[in-house]
Amino acid sequence: MVLFHDTTACPVQEVVVVIAHPAPPYQKTARAIVETLKQRQIQARIQLADRLSNTPLCPKLWAAIGARAVTGIRRLDAHTPLVAALVTDTRVIAAASPATGVTLLPPLEFQWRWFRRLLPRVKTLGVLYNPKRQSMLEKLIGLGRRDDVTIEAIAVDSPEALAATLHELPDRIEALWLLGNGRLFSATTARSILVAAFRQRIPLVGLSRQWVEAGALYAFDWNYQDLGRQAADQLVRLWHDPSNLPHTAYPRELRLTINRQVFQHLGLALPHPLPKGTVLLP
Repeated sequence: MVLFHDTTACPVQEVVVVIAHPAPPYQKTARAIVETLKQRQIQARIQLADRLSNTPLCPKLWAAIGARAVTGIRRLDAHTPLVAALVTDTRVIAAASPATGVTLLPPLEFQWRWFRRLLPRVKTLGVLYNPKRQSMLEKLIGLGRRDDVTIEAIAVDSPEALAATLHELPDRIEALWLLGNGRLFSATTARSILVAAFRQRIPLVGLSRQWVEAGALYAFDWNYQDLGRQAADQLVRLWHDPSNLPHTAYPRELRLTINRQVFQHLGLALPHPLPKGTVLLP
């Protein structure tokens, strides 16, 4: 692979947008970045993470769509500034320094506020979590203590251990929250988690609209085009001043997505008013 760390040696200065997966959310975010940069007269192109090592590249800046794209870029180039999107764990961005980006999840306090609004009667919350998220778990326990909600922490360190854990969920939990990402809570494991929640008739807080469509009670979802535009704004700032690294940001446009049928099935009532832009699935 040809990779220049001295951008003055590049025949054309550009932003290389690396996507971790060709799925629609990644594609939408990447295309929005390229279109926004084009409007600012900045050249950009999209590259699959799996093909990084086979293509001559000469980026002035990187854009990484997904955590795997961040990792792939940093294996090849530890120095060129990077802007990440579709990443849930801010530690992934911090470890890739010099890097910034737009994380997927809103602050935990924001998530908790809507959990309490949508499920005000829950007094014991089960939390399936990756032990690597211990600091987030402790923050969640603090929020629960403040509102007199007991957090039942259930550690799972691998997808392989998940099945046994789901068969032994404590009967006392009244809702289930997922704290983690990646392989632990993926399309492969989602069905098992949803079935376990359905079996115990407990509401599940999902991780995206796809989880809600599959049977979770609610989740936050994003406008992927706007995520791309927001990341592009960071790239533009870095393009003109690579030393001026913007702070990692939260999404500007969050949408609460609710499965109305699951609410009815569990005998729950929707609160009013719901935030503007809420998506109610039938």
